[in-house]
Amino acid sequence: MSRLSFAKINRLLISIFIFGFSIIFLPQNTIANDRQLNFEKAEIGHPIPSIPYYYFKMQINNNGVKIPFRIRKILVNGKKITDYEIRNAAWGKDNNKVFPYNWPPFSANYSKDFIYTQPILIARLDWQNGQKYKIEIKYSFNDSQEIKTVRQEIVAPDKGGYWNTQWKYYKSIVVSEDFGLERKNEPVQFSLVFYPDQITDLSKELRIVEIDEQGNTNLIPAQVYDVQKYLKKDKPRYGKDGKLRPFYWLPSVYAKIVVPISIKANSNMVLLAFYGNPKVKKMQNETPLKVRGKGLGLTIENDFYKVKLHPKSGMLNEITLKSIPEITLEHKLETNGAIHWNPGAYSPKRPWMHASDWNPPEKYETVSGPVMFMTHRRGFIPNMPEIALSITYKFFANAPYFIMTTTLETKKDVPLQAFRNGEIVFNHKLIDKAAWQDPASSKPEILTLKDIPNLTEVHLPLDVSWISFLNTKKHLGFAGIPVEYANSSLNDEPFAYNPYLYITKGPWVYWTRVLVAPYMTQNMQQIINVPKDNIYWEKWALIPYELGPENKRFEKVNYFQKRLKHPLRIQMRDERDARVRIPDEIYTDSTKTGWEEKKK
Repeated sequence: MSRLSFAKINRLLISIFIFGFSIIFLPQNTIANDRQLNFEKAEIGHPIPSIPYYYFKMQINNNGVKIPFRIRKILVNGKKITDYEIRNAAWGKDNNKVFPYNWPPFSANYSKDFIYTQPILIARLDWQNGQKYKIEIKYSFNDSQEIKTVRQEIVAPDKGGYWNTQWKYYKSIVVSEDFGLERKNEPVQFSLVFYPDQITDLSKELRIVEIDEQGNTNLIPAQVYDVQKYLKKDKPRYGKDGKLRPFYWLPSVYAKIVVPISIKANSNMVLLAFYGNPKVKKMQNETPLKVRGKGLGLTIENDFYKVKLHPKSGMLNEITLKSIPEITLEHKLETNGAIHWNPGAYSPKRPWMHASDWNPPEKYETVSGPVMFMTHRRGFIPNMPEIALSITYKFFANAPYFIMTTTLETKKDVPLQAFRNGEIVFNHKLIDKAAWQDPASSKPEILTLKDIPNLTEVHLPLDVSWISFLNTKKHLGFAGIPVEYANSSLNDEPFAYNPYLYITKGPWVYWTRVLVAPYMTQNMQQIINVPKDNIYWEKWALIPYELGPENKRFEKVNYFQKRLKHPLRIQMRDERDARVRIPDEIYTDSTKTGWEEKKK
C-alpha cells in the first residue's frame, strides 16, 4: 500500500474521531430540540372520588424519552392554573376509590428528577357546561433550559359542570364507607380552613353539595360551628436580592362542619364545600330537631326521643322514647335526682361529689343549628378544685342516639378512695333487666335484676360492646355504646387502679366505669394519691329504643354499635391558592433554615 493511501486513511480516521467527539460534546439544547411530549386524550370531568374536583386531564406520551420533565405553566383561556398534579397511570386505576397520594407545594423540589412511566396531567378547571376551553401548557426537560409549548382546544360536556357560579370557591371532601355497612343520615364532622378575604359569614354562605357518579348535585343540610380566627399576618421579609420572601403564614379561619351522610356500603362519595358568596341569605332547613327552654334546663327532641336536662346542672334528667310515650326514664331518688351523675370522686373527709352536683357549672355554652344541638359545660368537680371536668352532649336531627363525652384532668395531686366516670342511673322501678354484649361472644348476656342482692357489682369487660337496661313489660330499652376511651398523662405513664365497668342495683340501677376505687374493694379504707396531670376521656353513644322480638331484641343496638365503632372515613382536598409561596423552613438554629444539606 502506498504512502498516499496511508495518509488518506489517517485523515479519514481523524475526521471520524473529530465528528464523533463533537457529537458527544454537542450542547444539550441542540439535542433537546428533537424531543417532544405528546399531550393526548384531553378530557374534562366532574368531581369523582379519585379526582374530587372539577378538572381536565391529559395522557402524556414521552415518546420513549427517559428524561425527567417539568410543567412550567398552564393557561386555560388565558388564565393561569396553579392547582395541578402529575400521576402515573398505574398508581390508581379505580376512579371510585380515594387516590392515596398528595403533593404539597414544597414537594416539587424533591420530585423534579422523578421519571414517570405513564404520566397523566390532571389540572383543576372549574368548567361550565358546553363551554369551549383553550389549553396552553409550557414544559421543559430537566437537562435543558428550552421551554416548549403545547396548545389544545376542548369542549366541556353538556352536564356535570360547576355547581353555581355565585359561589366563587370550594373545597373537596371524600367520604368513604369501607366496612360494608350502609349508612343513613349518619352525622359526620370535619374541619376546614379558609382565607378570611374569601369569606364573609360561613354560617350563611357555606353550602355542602353532594356529587353523584353522573355529576348530578344534591344540596344537603350543613351546620358550621366553633369558628376560630387567626388574623395576624407575617411581617414582610426581603432577601439579599431585594425581593420579597414568602410569608411564613397568612391569616386563616378554622371551622367545624357537621352534616348528615347517607351512603351505600363499600362506596365513596364526593362532597363540595362551596363558599365565597357574601350576598346569599342563610339557608333555611326544615329540621325535626327542636330545642325549648332557657338556661340549663332545656328540652331537646327529634322524631325519636325527647330529653330534658336538669335545670341546675344541665345533666340528663328525663328521657322519653316517642314510640312509647307513656313511660319516662328518670331517676329522681338521691341528691339532685339526675340520670347522669358522674364523673365523680370521693376524697374523705369531703363528701362524695359528682358532676350532677353542679349548681351551676362554671362555664356553659350551647351550639344550635339544623343538624346538631350541643351543650358544653366545664369547671371543677364541686368541692374538689384538684379535678377539672368538662361534659359535652350532642343531639342530632336525624339520629336516634345522642353523644356524651367527658374529660377529667387532675390539676393537683389528689388523695382518692373513688374516681368514676360514664355513669347512667335510673329508678329501679322502671328497669327489670340488664344486658351487655361481650366482643368475644356472639350472644348478649341478660341479667334479671331480682335474681341478685342489692349492691351486688356485676363486673363487665372493659371493652364491652354495649350495655343496656330493659323494661320488658313496656318493651323499652336504653343502651350505652362506649365508642372511645383514653387515659393519658404528662407524667411517665397514665395512672389507674383496677379499672373496670360494672352494673349494680339498689333503689336505683346504674352502670359506671371505675378509674381508681379502693373503696370498691375488700379494703375500702385504703386511699390512693392520684398525681396531677392525668387526663381521662371517654365518648358514649346513648340510645333509647323499642325492644324487638325475642330473637331480635338488641338488633337496633348492634346496628348502631357497628356503625359508631366503624365511622365513615373523611379525606379533605383543598384548592391550591394562587398566593401560595414556599417559605424557608424554620430550623432549630436561628441562623439556618434546615434546607442547606438538602439543597446541595
